[in-house]
Amino acid sequence: MIVEVRLKPGSTILYDTARQSIGNYIIDNFACLETHATIPGWADIKFLEDEVDHVYCAESAHPSRLVPLQEVKLHIHIYEIPLEGEDKVSIMSANPTEISSSDFQNPSSNLDDESHDGIQDGDVAASKLELPAHRLEGIWESLIYEDGLKIKLLNYIYSSIIFAERNVNQALIAWHRLILLHGPPGTGKTSLCRSLSQKISIRLSYLYQKTELIEINSHSLFSKWFSESGKLVQSLFLKISEMLEDDDMFVIVLIDEVESLAGSRSTGTSGNEPSDALRAVNALLTELDKLKHRRNVLILTTSNLTGSIGELWMIYDAFMDRADLKQYIGLPPIEAIYWILRTCLNELIKVGILKPKTLIDYKEVILRREEFGEREEIEPSELNEKVKSSSLRCSMKLLKISEKAKGMSGRSLRRLPLLAHSKILNKIKLSKTKGQNQVEKIRMETYLDGMLRSVIEDQLSIDQLGN
Repeated sequence: MIVEVRLKPGSTILYDTARQSIGNYIIDNFACLETHATIPGWADIKFLEDEVDHVYCAESAHPSRLVPLQEVKLHIHIYEIPLEGEDKVSIMSANPTEISSSDFQNPSSNLDDESHDGIQDGDVAASKLELPAHRLEGIWESLIYEDGLKIKLLNYIYSSIIFAERNVNQALIAWHRLILLHGPPGTGKTSLCRSLSQKISIRLSYLYQKTELIEINSHSLFSKWFSESGKLVQSLFLKISEMLEDDDMFVIVLIDEVESLAGSRSTGTSGNEPSDALRAVNALLTELDKLKHRRNVLILTTSNLTGSIGELWMIYDAFMDRADLKQYIGLPPIEAIYWILRTCLNELIKVGILKPKTLIDYKEVILRREEFGEREEIEPSELNEKVKSSSLRCSMKLLKISEKAKGMSGRSLRRLPLLAHSKILNKIKLSKTKGQNQVEKIRMETYLDGMLRSVIEDQLSIDQLGN
C-alpha cells in the first residue's frame, strides 16, 4: 500500500523521522485504510501538525478499496513541493551557439509558453521543470480513466527500473523506456504524462535525489535553415545526455503530439532526396536509441490520432516500434464524467458561488436510482438518514447530465461550469456592499438546469458543424 506524505514548505523534519512517525500513527490508529483518500487525524500530534501538510493513501495491490492493514505492507513516500509560483522552470535551446539554459530560469513561467526573453523565436526547443512541482500537485488524482490504467503505467515504470537496476541484458530483452499515449484530443494525455512524471519523482525519491521533466517543443526542432534541423536535434539531446551523467538525477522527456513528427517524415519521403524534416526525425530516432541504454531516463509521448494510428504504426514502424507501452486514452466514461462534474460543483460550493449541497458518490446514486426509479419527488421517509431528498434529487439530475454528456472530452466537461453559470446569470441577484458587488449564492437545482442546457447546446453545435 502506497502512502504519500507531503511536508510543509520549509519543513525541517528528517524524511526518515516523518516516515517512521506517520507509519506508527497509521498502525496504532487504523485497522483498515481506504485507498485514494486522505488519511485523517495525524494533525492531532503537535510536531506532525507543524511539519506535515497532507497525508494521502494512494493505490494498493489489494482488490478492495477498503484495505486491512494486516494484509499489506506500507510504503510511505515523503516529499515537498515549492510554494505557489516558485516552481523551478528553465528553457533549453537546441542551438549549440546559445548560452546555457540555466541562464534563463524563470520560476513563474508556464510549460506551454512559446516565447522567452533572451532566446530568439524558433530556438526554444524544450522547457525544463524540477519535480515535484506545485503546479502539478493533485492533477493525477483529478484524472479519471478506466480501472487500472494509471496503475498499469506506474507498474511499467517500476518494472523498467527493476530491470535497469539488475542490469538485464538489453540484447536479449529489449525495452526502449518509451510510453505512447494515443487517443482523441481533450482526453488528458498531456496532463496524464505530466502528473505521471510528478508521481515518478515522488515514488523514486529513494533512488534519485532530483527529477527533471523536459518537454520538447516538436515544432522548434525544424530549423528555418535547410539541413540544420538534424543538428538542432543532436544539440538538444547532447544537453539531455549531459544531464543524465548525474546518476542522482532521473530525467523524463515528454514529446507531445508525435504525429507531427511522423507526418513530417512521411512528407520527406515523397521526393528523391530526404527533406530536412526527414533528417530531423531520423536524428530524433537515433537519439532515442541512444537513450535506451541510460537507466535514469523515461520518454513519454502522445498522439491525437485515433482511427489511423494503426496505419501509422505499419508505415512508421521505425518510430512506433520503439514504444514499449502503447495505451489508448479514450473519452471519459459516464462514471468519470459524473466525478469530473461533481468535483467542479464542489469547487463552486467551496468558493461561495453555489449554496452548499451534498452530492453523493456515483455508485451510490446508481443504486438509489435503481431503488427509486425515475421519480422526481422522493419522500424523506423513504431515505436513510445519510441522504436527504434534495441531495438525492440533485445527484440523480447530475447523473442524467453525465449520461447526456457522454462523448464530450474532459476539456469540454471542465468548461461546462462557466457556460452553465452564463445560462442562469439573469436569475442571479446582485447587491452592493462596501463598494463591491455581492453575488447571491445559486441553488444547486437551478445551476444543474443551466448545466443541462449547456450540454444540449454543445451537442447541437457539434451536430450542426458535422452537417
